[in-house]
Amino acid sequence: VEPQKPGNTIRFTPIQIEAIRSGMHHGLTMVVGPPGSGKTDVAVQIINNLYTNFGSNQRILLVTHSNQALNDLFEKLVQRDVDERHLLRLGFGYKQLQENMQPNDATSAPTSHAFNFSRQGRIDYMLEKRLQNLELAQYLAITLGLPEQNGYCHTAETCQHFKNMMLTNLWENFEDDLDAIEEQYADKLSDAEFVIEEFVSAASRKTYKRVCVHEIIDTLFPFKTFIQRMQNASSSSPFAEHASYASNKSLAYKYWHYITRIFDELAECHVFELLRTSKDRSQFLLTRQSKLVAMTCTHAAIKRAELVQYQFEYDTLI
Repeated sequence: VEPQKPGNTIRFTPIQIEAIRSGMHHGLTMVVGPPGSGKTDVAVQIINNLYTNFGSNQRILLVTHSNQALNDLFEKLVQRDVDERHLLRLGFGYKQLQENMQPNDATSAPTSHAFNFSRQGRIDYMLEKRLQNLELAQYLAITLGLPEQNGYCHTAETCQHFKNMMLTNLWENFEDDLDAIEEQYADKLSDAEFVIEEFVSAASRKTYKRVCVHEIIDTLFPFKTFIQRMQNASSSSPFAEHASYASNKSLAYKYWHYITRIFDELAECHVFELLRTSKDRSQFLLTRQSKLVAMTCTHAAIKRAELVQYQFEYDTLI
């Protein structure tokens, strides 16, 4: 359901691996080498590791001597696991970065904030992300049989109520049913063709008869219609036919992760519904939202007073 980024494809040398390991520990790490020795790739890997392992608990400040060096780092970071909504690029060099990252396909029509990592570009990105996720959340509600006019998912705030009161309950009921099946048929689930003659859902009290093991997840999964339509699948199920119980269960958890990600992103967008001015939204981006803030040393010196006024803090300096 979710597009996968290519990630790291570089085979680091033992010395580079030691530099990456050192950069992830407390203290000062200096990486020195001639041009082309991989210093940028090492820095990118350190940043990616810190972001992936510490997530929301780690704020990284990236400072370089030139816009070109900063843009080079950013282009590589976007290809990794760093979420775009957590990236912020301060200074005028963002325009060159945006031009470098635009696709060469003449048929594509990028929006004004595509790959725009400036403050305003990130605000526009979050507002568009909010609209996209609200549409997905509303569509999910419709696939669950809820009337569209009731407004379950018209704002980021109502989406959180919808998730907490309905979606989480449906998922927990699904897990409870699987726990009951696994407890009762523990020695049979490895046989995909084994037929459960009768099973009563503890949550819905619905009775299921003659269900094959490879059909259990497909039968009980509450968001099957939504996932199927999101995939534009021609088959009647988003799960593989005659696959093992464990395989389909793992797939169900991936689908649930995709759904929860929609609402997690909406939770971050809630602030942008409350803050109405660009100044307030910009300050929130700088001090709270962005986990990786990048600027040149010249920009840092010019804006030092503003950064101090906003009480800007960071955990790691690169």
